[in-house]
Amino acid sequence: MINIYRRDLEEFMKLLGFDADAASTLLALFDEIVSNDVCRAYLEHHVSRYVEEETIEFGMVINDAVLSARELKGPEYGCKMVFFLCCAMYSYPVYEKHGLSEKVWLDSMEDFRFKLNECHRMYGEWGTFVNWFGRFYTAELLAFGRLEFEIVEAPRDFKSGEIDVKAGQKVINVHIPSNEKIPLSKAECDKSYRLAAEYFGPQLGGAPVVFMCGSWLLFEGMKSFLPPHSNILRFASEYTIAERYDTVDDLWRIFYREGCEAEPEALPEDTSMMRGYKKLLLNGDMPGGALGYKLYKAI
Repeated sequence: MINIYRRDLEEFMKLLGFDADAASTLLALFDEIVSNDVCRAYLEHHVSRYVEEETIEFGMVINDAVLSARELKGPEYGCKMVFFLCCAMYSYPVYEKHGLSEKVWLDSMEDFRFKLNECHRMYGEWGTFVNWFGRFYTAELLAFGRLEFEIVEAPRDFKSGEIDVKAGQKVINVHIPSNEKIPLSKAECDKSYRLAAEYFGPQLGGAPVVFMCGSWLLFEGMKSFLPPHSNILRFASEYTIAERYDTVDDLWRIFYREGCEAEPEALPEDTSMMRGYKKLLLNGDMPGGALGYKLYKAI
């Protein structure tokens, strides 16, 4: 069985477009894991249970991956990625049972590559430092092209123009992954919204199809330094803002380092985004984000 896991893991990483060095590093770590009785037992338990029962205790997967890293005195982020992938590569039957295509499955699984690359840029390690993949295994969080979606409940009442959302109403939450291959263009986003509306719309209990997005990409301060034709500004312009908030928690997504706000003078200026945020921080201003809604109208 272990040999099957290794072969499938190698093929799965190729399918997702993993960097060759990353794939080699993670396969070597897989070999270490399965060569250790304790770590192999952890991994086999979670993979077997997911394959046989299509259930996953994601918190325990994280826990046992961390324990394996300690057992091996190896990289925690890498061990987590190996555990996550070894379950995810057998997730397609779950998607099939929900009537989802292989393309939707693959688009959803690509999030592992996005997080892999973020981790490498942030820490120089092939792995993942985020633990948010759980809903991918149950086909609750799905990628339709450029954007990712899931059904959630609106946090509070909000009314503005045609948008009238009640607290607890089912809406479609939008995530914007760091997909380096597909631009955040209007055409790509419109296609994603349409596919998400077609799939999730019937699950909204008769309510209008409303998309909700809470993100740093809705931060209005970016208007001062991004060009008017920016895809980010265009994306944000389609949302009616319900609330804005201050936070420095997303600065790593721009600079790929921790504690950006502590030493803004040391931040790089490689892109207009970096230069804009650096200037903002040097001026003593606060970055942030917003929560907004978009009423879907079929084209």
